[in-house]
Amino acid sequence: IVFAMGADYERIARGMEMARRAAAAAGRDPDGLQLGAWINAVVHPDLDTARAAVRGGLAAFAHFSGFAGMKTDAMEPALRKAARQLRASYDLRTHGQAGAAHAQALDAEFIDRFGIVGPLETVVPRFERLAQLGLDFCRVIPGSRDAAPDVVSTSMLHLATEVRAAVAGSVTRA
Repeated sequence: IVFAMGADYERIARGMEMARRAAAAAGRDPDGLQLGAWINAVVHPDLDTARAAVRGGLAAFAHFSGFAGMKTDAMEPALRKAARQLRASYDLRTHGQAGAAHAQALDAEFIDRFGIVGPLETVVPRFERLAQLGLDFCRVIPGSRDAAPDVVSTSMLHLATEVRAAVAGSVTRA
């Protein structure tokens, strides 16, 4: 199971628990599940640059929460605001682009909570915390379609080296 619910620790923890309960109810071994998450992440020493590079990808995933039938009233305030906003304004012609009006409307609080952005000292603990949940893997979206190539390539290098090594060294499994 791959969760597409942002990098919010509590939301992923609830999703994992729900998946395990559903597996048990279906007569399956919950410990046999492989659980992962799609995570929008950009490592950059300048937080505003990281936010700018990730916002289009983050909007692409977050807009699923605003689809018809989704119960936005039951969502926490930050997600509810974004979901309703994206439901009303998402433009598929600019899907995945940070420069899209719907992506520009996402505020810093939302980006910081549902994405993982900023310098290594911010990014590493966020990934470590997700790993400690028991996620088996993360599929990282390393930037928006129109993100600056130098920002994305440098971020990918950090993710593949420092972040990966730190997380692998911090995970202890029973």
